[in-house]
Amino acid sequence: MSEIKHYFLRKLKAMNFPHLEFEPVAAYEQQADEFFFELSREMHDPARQSVFQRRYPFDFLSEAEMAELEDDEYRRYRRLFKQNRVEEMMYLDDQLFGRNTLDHLLGVHHIALQTARRLRQLGIPVDLGRVSGSASGHDIGKYGVIAADIGRIAYYHYYYSDEWYRKRQLENIGNVAVNHSTWDLELNALSVESLILIYSDFQVKNDPHGRMHIYSLAESFEVILNKLDNLDEAKIQRYRRVYEKLLDFENYIDQLASRQTPAFALFDQAELLAEYKFEGIDESIYTMHELRSPASIRQLLENSFDQPTATLSQVILRLLKDYHLYLTASQKDIILEYLYRLILHADEIIRHQSAELIGRVLRHYDIVYRKERPSSAPANPIHRQKLRRIEQLDRFFQHRLATLTEEKKQWLQAGYERAQAELRDQPVAEATEPTCHSEDKSLSQRYLENLKTAVSESAKLCNIDYLSQHDRSFHFVMHLINLVKVSSSRRIQRYAGETLLALFDSLSAPEKNDVTIELLRSMDLEGNHLRIELPLIVGTILEKLPPLEVMEILEDVHQSIEQAKPSAPSLLETIIQTLPNYLSAKQSAIVTKIIAIFSSALVNREHSIDQVAILRLADFYQDDTIPLENKRDLYLETGKKWLILSREMENDFQTRLNYSNYISGVYNFISQYENVSDWPVRPQPEPLIVSANFDPMNLSHKQRIEQLVKQGREVFIHLRETNWQFLLAPRQLRRVIVEMTIADLPHTYIWPGSEDIGEREMIVLEEDEALDEQITQAIQYDWQTSELLSPQAERFIRRSFLYRNQSRQKTRAGIREGFLIHQSEDRLWLRTEADREQSLRYDRDGRIFDFSVDHQAGLHDSSLMLLNQALYRLYRSGVPTVRVSATEPVSHRLLEAMGFRRREDQYEVSLVEPVIFIMDLPSRIVDLYRREKRLRTIIASSRRRIMLALGEMYPGRAVMAFDRGMFYNDMITKLSQTSDDRVVVPIGSMFLHHYLPDRPTKELHIDKLYDPDHDDIIVVSQRNHQSIARQVETLRQLGDQAIVIDDVLHSGRRVNSLAPILEQLNFPIEQLMVGIATEDGIKHATANQVRVSHSYGFGAISQWYLESELYLFLGGLVSPSSRGDLLYSLSLNRIAPFIEREPKAAFEKLSGVCIGAARDFMMMADRIFREKQGRPMRLSDLNHLVFDVYIPDVFFDEVGDMTISRFFDRFYETL
Repeated sequence: MSEIKHYFLRKLKAMNFPHLEFEPVAAYEQQADEFFFELSREMHDPARQSVFQRRYPFDFLSEAEMAELEDDEYRRYRRLFKQNRVEEMMYLDDQLFGRNTLDHLLGVHHIALQTARRLRQLGIPVDLGRVSGSASGHDIGKYGVIAADIGRIAYYHYYYSDEWYRKRQLENIGNVAVNHSTWDLELNALSVESLILIYSDFQVKNDPHGRMHIYSLAESFEVILNKLDNLDEAKIQRYRRVYEKLLDFENYIDQLASRQTPAFALFDQAELLAEYKFEGIDESIYTMHELRSPASIRQLLENSFDQPTATLSQVILRLLKDYHLYLTASQKDIILEYLYRLILHADEIIRHQSAELIGRVLRHYDIVYRKERPSSAPANPIHRQKLRRIEQLDRFFQHRLATLTEEKKQWLQAGYERAQAELRDQPVAEATEPTCHSEDKSLSQRYLENLKTAVSESAKLCNIDYLSQHDRSFHFVMHLINLVKVSSSRRIQRYAGETLLALFDSLSAPEKNDVTIELLRSMDLEGNHLRIELPLIVGTILEKLPPLEVMEILEDVHQSIEQAKPSAPSLLETIIQTLPNYLSAKQSAIVTKIIAIFSSALVNREHSIDQVAILRLADFYQDDTIPLENKRDLYLETGKKWLILSREMENDFQTRLNYSNYISGVYNFISQYENVSDWPVRPQPEPLIVSANFDPMNLSHKQRIEQLVKQGREVFIHLRETNWQFLLAPRQLRRVIVEMTIADLPHTYIWPGSEDIGEREMIVLEEDEALDEQITQAIQYDWQTSELLSPQAERFIRRSFLYRNQSRQKTRAGIREGFLIHQSEDRLWLRTEADREQSLRYDRDGRIFDFSVDHQAGLHDSSLMLLNQALYRLYRSGVPTVRVSATEPVSHRLLEAMGFRRREDQYEVSLVEPVIFIMDLPSRIVDLYRREKRLRTIIASSRRRIMLALGEMYPGRAVMAFDRGMFYNDMITKLSQTSDDRVVVPIGSMFLHHYLPDRPTKELHIDKLYDPDHDDIIVVSQRNHQSIARQVETLRQLGDQAIVIDDVLHSGRRVNSLAPILEQLNFPIEQLMVGIATEDGIKHATANQVRVSHSYGFGAISQWYLESELYLFLGGLVSPSSRGDLLYSLSLNRIAPFIEREPKAAFEKLSGVCIGAARDFMMMADRIFREKQGRPMRLSDLNHLVFDVYIPDVFFDEVGDMTISRFFDRFYETL
């Protein structure tokens, strides 16, 4: 039996590795079926199995798990694994030679798949197929090592594993399987699947008795140290670095399971380090996920072309440089195609970086062969593919030369010439060199030649060299500066700059000052070439100046950053170069100022500034030439603040990449530093909380906080929410203003909204209403605010249109006479705002008669209110049908709008299941525009058209229209009778910006998010406001119970969502007070033990509509694709094309009427805006018009900042 087992083991090895010699034997081949049948029985016999084979059999993916994979590679792997009898081969090898590789693979596969499944459940994008396929076969190459090389099996098996996977076209699984060496972990460019494999492989080892065992990480590390010979300190440190990376990964997994939103501002040093490690691993995982396949890489790179900025291209290039190493050849092909497109980019930095990266990618084209290759292995076949890529690159450039502009031809030609010169054994001397220092030209001629485009580079270089020896006047210095600024040749710029720096020390102090100022001014000029040379020159010059002058310059730089001047990005490029030297020289004042500048840049809303800032900070940490001690000093001063500020940056494609780049740089530094040194212990400053409205934070606040910081305190800014009499700006907007104001202050943070203050020390700043009013007026009338607000905060406030067109305090809500409808027996009457009495009568038979009403319809239509009230009275009396004589002096169009249809000499309408239409539009509009008569007229006329369309949607049903004022008077009367320790909590736009007499009145800011999967609505917190739970905790500070105010109670969504939260937070709803309630809505409230009080009650209704939700830009449901922008929500209105309803034709007509009404309104608003501002209204101007901006979620990625008129043109094109 042993002989036949040897035979079939050799056969299986040769089947999997054809280079192994094997001669078939007919006698054995005839027994193959019987042999493998018996072998299968033996393999599954518990008595014959090892402990690992019984405990950890290959638990491959289920059919459901395989269905979720992106491709069929794993299915092919499973089929080939079975066809090639891989497990049988491993089992036979174990039985015959006692090599328990199969046990090792079983243990690794068990841990790897267990870990991967856990991560996937926690939301991490793990490809289970790649994990299972690599873990079960990562050591398969050991069976391909020839007998002569068996002593090198630990090194050669990577090569044969790669051969096995590659020949079966299992590229992605093989890439993970082959790169499982612990040394691969020294690089961060590994996918999560590779991390899982290395993590699992590290823990499964033989015990001292030669039996396979699963160890903890710490135990495995000890096993390795005890097992290896010739361990010197360098090897120990290298293994320790690997072990600590794996420990970080294990901690990451554990944190994921229990992670809550961290309060970064409260972190101590240990917690901050742990967070950077967590974020470093997390960002690496997600970045590698973006690079997981050729298709995903192509998508990533196409996104970069959709946003073609130089900084984004630099970020992409940095990402590809850091992460390309372990990508497959086909993935690298996609990257090379992208780099070929960038090689002719207009930005010279991009061209150089692209060219360098092309070389790197070609060099690392097949990373597997970094491993040791057997001497018997054939020539690397992938080298031919690499050569084809190099030839393709050459053909690409030769072809492009014929199609390029002269400028781009010069770029390529100059590059070729430099490359050829580098490759020559002896450089060719310049033809002009012998005459370089001849005396046949005057100084003035040389000056003039240097400014002529027809003169060659070599001649200009000679002139600079000659002038530097014969004319060292200040005129020559300024000439050099001019060459740096205007020369189109990079060589001329660089040589002029080098010459200038060589002369700088010999200048007088005033001359040095003039040179520095002139160079700084030059940074305002446009031109990519200036971004390259000027920062290098100015950075070097700054280091030559006295500290006092440097501080003066840095103060000017700080102002340029805060004011978002065009030179800001170049200034950041400049000062970051000086930071390592100032850190080494312990120039603490200068270092502190540079830190303040970069902190201000990180919160700058100009993308050209914040992106350059975080990109250069990432470069600082990734620069291997900067000592670790310098990085440590910077990290200890800025680690917490810059983590917070970088996370607060706008969440777009470029920022996400930059953030990942920055976090990766810091994490790598932390790993390197901890491998060689312990962290110094620094005393923690005493915390102090400073509380105020900060609406907005001003410079007076900042000065007070700065004083506290200088006293050695760590200051936390607490934004108060409990001043319910004030119209506070949304918390998130106030938070942004605070962040911009205090960004440059050390040890100053915003108190996390999720944390209780408890017994911590706190001071409360008194509100300076006079100063707040001064700021409001300055913003309102565009006055100077430089002594009131920080420049960044002022710019944000103006762009967000904050603190304009509304009072800083709420208005006291009171009874409104124009909405008081009186009743005496069968007569209804009211007195209009014009002090005119209007009335009608009705009877129990359903007749309405004896009208005494105006025929003019205004925004608050008294005839509509009276008729609507009569319909409601008759509805409550059980009257099914209402009739009005055609001879009554009432508008027939009004009757038709309310659902009446003419029957001979009278109008009739059914009161069974009426349609409810709530006219709330004016409450959405800011005061300045709400008072505009032209807009009010459009709203009034559009209401009739919308009601007519609703009548066609629900034929025969009454369309009952309620003006908000009809609810107010009733609610105010009822509220006056409640206990004064209750908190009045509006949850819609009812009583928006108002407070009730003698009652704390504070809104709970919620919104309705559309759920397309269930065609339903979810209640969420409103944009720019805290979570619902946090808002409730604030409300609870004002009283013990809530009286919640809303428009309508019908579906019960809001009460079902809010009641349990308020009850759980010990702030129960004592009463839900609504304008309109239906029986279904009351049932929902009762189920939540909430008592309901309503102004109007209905049994069943056909449907209800909020006027604002039918208007584009003025309301609607929040779209699920809304991006959390500070200034607007993407919205879906309750009309087509956003939703579909039956009957389709009537619904489309209603939608058309609503869209037309919105267009009429917005075009009139645009006209008024032009009169006030002198330009057309754009989408970014909508906060001039409405309190909460909703932008319809249609073709939004193409909208940009359209004018209103252009938007409607495009919108109609899509219908």
